[in-house]
Amino acid sequence: MEFTSFHKRQRILSIFHQMKYIARKDREFTTEGGIRERMTAARLEQRETQRQVIERQAGEIETLKREVERLKRMVGE
Repeated sequence: MEFTSFHKRQRILSIFHQMKYIARKDREFTTEGGIRERMTAARLEQRETQRQVIERQAGEIETLKREVERLKRMVGE
């Protein structure tokens, strides 16, 4: 099959776009890591968020317990 100049230009353009795509993916991998690294980072971030929520709720529970005790003493007077 004879390739015309149009087909050659199209092929060159296609290769150029593929090279740009590969270079972009390479930069992304270098800066952001692979899928496992990103999943691990997301999992660790979620765990930290959960830890913060639990700590905040524990503080709220303690505050509520003190308030309940205070109210019980008021009612008992």
